[in-house]
Amino acid sequence: RMLAGAEVVLFGYGDINRRLAALLEPFGCRITHFGSDWQDRDLDAALSRADVLVAVVPETPATIGVFDERRLSLLPHAALFVNFGRGSVVDEGALVRLLERGHLGGAVVDVTREEPLPVQHPLWACPNTIVTQHTGGGTFDEMVRKIEVFGANLERYRRGVALAGVVDFERGY
Repeated sequence: RMLAGAEVVLFGYGDINRRLAALLEPFGCRITHFGSDWQDRDLDAALSRADVLVAVVPETPATIGVFDERRLSLLPHAALFVNFGRGSVVDEGALVRLLERGHLGGAVVDVTREEPLPVQHPLWACPNTIVTQHTGGGTFDEMVRKIEVFGANLERYRRGVALAGVVDFERGY
């Protein structure tokens, strides 16, 4: 199966999915994205056409369990489900059932409800499934980059400019 011309739904439109959209551009993918203001009806309609669904969202009351069996079943036969956000976004049992039945073409799962994923968890044995570790750090230059972010924010603070990356506690991220 080719990525060229694929219908891609990006659930969450933060830095990661915006970068992914740019990386998919040369492939001529038709991209539909959903930010924090998504609507059920619009998401359901987009899923029914999707070749690939990529979920990269924080855990909030609005995102917990959003991809239940009903919604995952809206994906066309052989669609690919990708989750790099939070494990709570998907009903893992439903995902396993749809993968085992061959309804979904595959899954790439970087996050799960329980981490690390227990050895006996059925996702490990699902067909066409890749389970990876969720690691956001550990690079050789990680500390230098953290200091650079802190320094840039300190400079913003001194100039009286809005800080970057401020957590909005009402939104949950």
